[in-house]
Amino acid sequence: METILKALPAFFSWFIDYTIDISIFICLIFVLKSIIAKRLPAWWHYGLWLVLIIRMIIPLKYEKSSVLPEFLSIKLPEFDLMDTMLLGKDDMISGIIENTSSSFNWAWLDLSFNEVMLYAWLIGALSIGLFILIKNLRFWITIKQKPMLVDKDILDLLEECKITMQINTVIGIIITDAVKSPALFGYLRPRLLLPQGVLEKLTRSELTYVFMHELGHLKRHDIGVSWVITMLQVFHWFNPLVWFAFYQMRIDQESACDASVLARIRNNQTKDYAGTIIGFLERFCQNQQLPAMAGIIENKSQIKRRIAMIVSYKKNTKRIKALAIVMLLVTGFIFYTITGFAQEGLDNKTPLPEDAKKAMVEAQKLFENKEVENARNVLQDYMDTTHDTIPADAYLMLGYYWYNDKKLDEALKVFKEGYEAYPDNNDLMSYYGSTLYEMGEFAEAAPLLEKRYEESESKDIRMLEAAAGAYYQLKSYDDTIRVVKEMIDSQYDPKPEWINMLIGIYQEQEEYNRAIEVIETYMAISGAPKETWLKQIIACYYAQQNYEKMYEYNDKLVKITGTQDPTLSALIKKTQPEIKAENTPPFVSTFSLSAGEPVYRIDEIDTPPKPIEMFPPQYPIEAKEKKIEGKVVLRFIVGIDGIAHEPQVENAEPEGVFEEVALEAVAKYKFTPAKKNGEDVNCFVKMPMAFKLGEKLIE
Repeated sequence: METILKALPAFFSWFIDYTIDISIFICLIFVLKSIIAKRLPAWWHYGLWLVLIIRMIIPLKYEKSSVLPEFLSIKLPEFDLMDTMLLGKDDMISGIIENTSSSFNWAWLDLSFNEVMLYAWLIGALSIGLFILIKNLRFWITIKQKPMLVDKDILDLLEECKITMQINTVIGIIITDAVKSPALFGYLRPRLLLPQGVLEKLTRSELTYVFMHELGHLKRHDIGVSWVITMLQVFHWFNPLVWFAFYQMRIDQESACDASVLARIRNNQTKDYAGTIIGFLERFCQNQQLPAMAGIIENKSQIKRRIAMIVSYKKNTKRIKALAIVMLLVTGFIFYTITGFAQEGLDNKTPLPEDAKKAMVEAQKLFENKEVENARNVLQDYMDTTHDTIPADAYLMLGYYWYNDKKLDEALKVFKEGYEAYPDNNDLMSYYGSTLYEMGEFAEAAPLLEKRYEESESKDIRMLEAAAGAYYQLKSYDDTIRVVKEMIDSQYDPKPEWINMLIGIYQEQEEYNRAIEVIETYMAISGAPKETWLKQIIACYYAQQNYEKMYEYNDKLVKITGTQDPTLSALIKKTQPEIKAENTPPFVSTFSLSAGEPVYRIDEIDTPPKPIEMFPPQYPIEAKEKKIEGKVVLRFIVGIDGIAHEPQVENAEPEGVFEEVALEAVAKYKFTPAKKNGEDVNCFVKMPMAFKLGEKLIE
């Protein structure tokens, strides 16, 4: 699957060129037919479509045996935020991109627009092809069950027609209600199908014309051509020009078949033949269209044009036929020249000089035999001695041979020289940029790789990946964000690591809200599991020290997974200060107790209160900016309702900094009540609350 995906962009580029060429070719045929519609015989018009079929089957002018290596591998920075929450910034960048967000490999879902279009084309082609195949198979099964006609008079008439049409093929006649008008069915074992009652409705002369027409289809191999047309239509199912062209071709096919019959009958029989066609319109209907069947009534809408051709038909002399054939060949050649030939997406379309081709082929053979140094020498000798322009492919090969030996300096030198000679060559641009990247020359590599992506037809996303990595290494975060966003927007299903990279950059700049916005935007459309993105959101809130939100999203995560993530457990433990109930004397309080509900000291109870829900205080912004740390000691009563009542500040260091946020935080705490003799009781508590600038996600 991975190999196929890599080949898809190049195939899509070729396929688009091929489709455009075919569409232009069709338009030229229609223009020419409109100019000379009545000046050339019917078979000439049909012959034009046969030229189109040949053009569609043989789209390539030549096949180039590529000796070029695949694109060089690019290493990009990776962000794994769940690890960095505990490890810190130094461990933020890891090596080659791997999908660490899930054990399942989602790479096959990272489809580009080209790949989505290709899969859509493939699904359409398979669906239409299967439908046509099943339809023909069902019809064949129906016909196979029918008995052959044994009427001697009818069979003798058919043999007479075969002699007239110069046909020796064995043909059986079947009477069936599966057809509505006479038709020829099958290519290898043809059968002449006649609808029920046709023998009673037709005269002997009319039946003769019917047999000759269907035998004309057989002699001209129209059913075989019809199968080829059908396969090409399946391949080009998305192109309306192809469908319309083949619709017109079937009309011209009938006219050409009529002409083949008219060429074998007497001139005074022409009107009788036309009358037979008109009579069929009144008494019979058009059959369903199948590639394995050719009838006498294929298109009622064009019957007027067909009758006009029959009535005005004149037998051509050998001289006129020869001239028409020459014109057809010349026209086909001109059309081929105008439209060009669809080739694989190659930037260098100039044929290789013979000495260059010889050197490159020899070098490649040496390289395949592991004689890399000899392969380099062959290419270098050629490049040093030739008086011709060195082709771009020679630079590419020599550069790659150096690169393969990990001699990046030499590879870079060759790629640079080639790029300077061919600044518009996309392959050289790719290799030069990627080698610069490998050598850490990010300032030169980044814009070059981005340019390569913008100027190429295939839009190889790896170019943008490398450009983003280079910009990141340069700490050019604005450019990195711009490129990564372009990568994400260009893909049907963006890779999770791209989104991670964008999130990581926002975290580098402490823009945590923007990071969370990115996560929530792509959480629904990304292939990665939802819990992966929830962990990223928790990471951002942890970095902001927004512990209340952190706990909220942790609860969502637990509901999805059913378990508490070990890494998050460690984080939550770090965010919760240690709280101890101490032996504290009573203090003045306005706490209103119900009758019989006294407040006990810690030494008077059996079990002290324990915190069950705590939200660490929000670190004061001014204190955080000034890097002030401190401590506040609070005194309060934990009631039997588990809530902290009447909190008071016993001590604060420094004063006037942390008291307010400490009191706000403890008001949200929940405890298990203290117990005395197995019953819940009120208890005095003293709790120290430390304010320290803990380890941040990003320094």
